Amino acid sequence: MRHVLRYQVMRNGIWVLGSIGACLVFACGSSDGSSDAGHGGSSGVGGTGRAGGTNASGGGRRTGEAGAGAGNEAGAAGTETAGSEAGGADASAGAGGEAGAFSSVIPNLIDLDHTRFLEYGKLRVVFKQPVDAASLELKLVPNKPSRLRVTSVARVDSTSVDVTLAFYHLPIDYELRVAGQLVDSTSFQTSATLGGSNNGARVAFLSKQSGSGKISTWSEASTVAVTGIEAADSVCQFEADAAGFKGKFVALLSAHQSYDAACRALGLNGLVADKCGQAKMPSDTAPWLSPLGYPIVNGADQIAADDFETPFARFADGNLGTQVSVWIGSEPGAIAANSTISDCSGWSQETSYGLTNTFSSDYLLEYARASSTCDAAQHLICLQVGGSFFGPSTLHAASGKRAFVSKGEVFGNAGRTAADSLCQTEADDAGYANATKFFAYLGTADDDALCHVLGGSGRVTAQCGLASLPTGTWRRADNYPLASAGALFGAGALLAAPISLSADQSQSLDKRPWTGASSTGVTGSNCGDWTTSSGTAEVGTPRCTTGSWQFFSTANCSTSAPVYCFER
Repeated sequence: MRHVLRYQVMRNGIWVLGSIGACLVFACGSSDGSSDAGHGGSSGVGGTGRAGGTNASGGGRRTGEAGAGAGNEAGAAGTETAGSEAGGADASAGAGGEAGAFSSVIPNLIDLDHTRFLEYGKLRVVFKQPVDAASLELKLVPNKPSRLRVTSVARVDSTSVDVTLAFYHLPIDYELRVAGQLVDSTSFQTSATLGGSNNGARVAFLSKQSGSGKISTWSEASTVAVTGIEAADSVCQFEADAAGFKGKFVALLSAHQSYDAACRALGLNGLVADKCGQAKMPSDTAPWLSPLGYPIVNGADQIAADDFETPFARFADGNLGTQVSVWIGSEPGAIAANSTISDCSGWSQETSYGLTNTFSSDYLLEYARASSTCDAAQHLICLQVGGSFFGPSTLHAASGKRAFVSKGEVFGNAGRTAADSLCQTEADDAGYANATKFFAYLGTADDDALCHVLGGSGRVTAQCGLASLPTGTWRRADNYPLASAGALFGAGALLAAPISLSADQSQSLDKRPWTGASSTGVTGSNCGDWTTSSGTAEVGTPRCTTGSWQFFSTANCSTSAPVYCFER
């Protein structure tokens, strides 16, 4: 028995109605890259994505990216139902964007003049006809960041709804896809492009290209750039455009007696001493997001205060940088150094010296900690500026167990029990409900540091004697996600943010906590299991997200140092 299945496909941007003979299930179509009716998405029952179209074959299923909190996006793996793509067109089916067969395509139904992001996590959608809000299914494409999904739809009035989103959006063009019913019960599907320009979001990233202090010589620098800073800005703009980011991008640089990075972060060229050329010093607290959507720093105010949430770890394409150093030309306060040998002569020469930040991809930014000869290759920090941006949000905040770096210190021979007691005291002082469940991240001959804080024993390679390592993500004192247990160990050990805060949320950046662990979490030297004042033990740094957070250097066991405290 055959049934007639009505379907809709898009040809050259125009929706066309048709029909095919179908079997009892929606699986008969085939496609060689030219037929109209592959079965990878026209069924309209279940699934997510787009109505089936040309060049589609198969109804494949692929697993979305997992985001365990190791510098990636915290959260569980997702799935995306989609037709396999053969011949270059997308195909998938059903809810989450468009209805399948038997629905009307209504072009221009979305009122783009009034549809807009209201804040991070909220999108107002206005239609040109009354709709049944309860029937609506919406989706933003591309799904970037991967945690950007619709969690609820609430009616505002007959033609408007407020859509709650689970995460930050980016300054890119999104296609808004909607399926549902009008108030007269007519099923419909429609779509519209939400422009990335001036949508309230902004990003920052590391330039993938590097070069000498004569930035005009970089291959991506504009050939019409006259000054070094114009060349640097053109490199940032080129890479932002290539990644699909909309808006204006500049390089975070200072130059002696010319401009301060603190002013450049405001979209201005001037000196802080002159209020960046304004009547009064502007204030800015809007976050710069990484290309994965996590806050890096909350505005130009924090850039000037040297107060960063996490390193500038990623390139514009979202890939993670490793040991990437940058030209910066800045002293503390994000101001130009009072020296003529700090900025490669206004970023125009390959002789002399320029101030740099070493391993910006791994460590929280520090000013005036290093310099380089101008003929060496360094990268840039690129910031989006200009426009109106949304203020700080907590959409990235994690729940679950906490971790912090102690304010107090213990000597290397104090014993692990004393270190545990320090953690529990500071957790109690901070008002944590489970203060007695906090333990020091210290390794011994019998137990790796991670095994101790998990309440297990032995080696992480043997899962600390547990049935499995827990999958939950620890959070910092400000609820910024840190990592899961599995992410803390091994060659790829990586934190989503540095453990830079104490239990009371004060910063503890420049001391070196005891760990007795290598960069991969394996027990190393540890003051004779923390019982002797002779010898040395490994210490970490709270500024880092890569392996140096647990092994930065060694310290004499006769000295005192803080410890990392993890909730068990």
